[in-house]
Amino acid sequence: FAWEIVNVAARELHGRKPMTLRNLKRAALDQPVKPLSERPRDHYAKLSSALIPVLSKLATEQLSPESGGLAWEEVDRERETVYFALGSLLGFETASAVAKIATLDLQSYVGGRYAYGKGHGPIWLFVDELADAATVELVSLLGKSRGAGLRIIACAQTAADLEAALGSRARALQVLSNVNTVVQFRAQGAPDAAVFSEMS
Repeated sequence: FAWEIVNVAARELHGRKPMTLRNLKRAALDQPVKPLSERPRDHYAKLSSALIPVLSKLATEQLSPESGGLAWEEVDRERETVYFALGSLLGFETASAVAKIATLDLQSYVGGRYAYGKGHGPIWLFVDELADAATVELVSLLGKSRGAGLRIIACAQTAADLEAALGSRARALQVLSNVNTVVQFRAQGAPDAAVFSEMS
């Protein structure tokens, strides 16, 4: 339901207002756009309740520039470096959400490179504390990234961190299985040592 609400709001914003988190929150929650505002109020409030804490934290002026902003096509073309200092100890949920948004946005661009063979050279993605940015879609990104010219260097503490972030051990193992080279400096417990030793 949350995805549908965001999708409808984004469609209504497209071409009319800048696609910012603040405008998205306004169109989805504060002053719902017409397809959403026509739904029964109580029912809509229940469906949209999951979006309130997320969009309230992210719909800030800093994350919603009316002009400019980050465009992966430009970054790729100009061979620029993008650095996100998210300060997760200061606000973990917001930092994690921003990391996931940035990763998913990059994945969308990389998907275009993969599908249409475009691009301006390899893209290197360095991720520290991978579990904080991990999404289910990351598994697909890891599996297809080489074909799109994306090189990923990711650091994580334990497989359990990935399992907690992705919601299942199977998905955590999918991430590890889609990594070309694994370097493990130490294992805090037998499960991590076992996962590493079973890799060929």
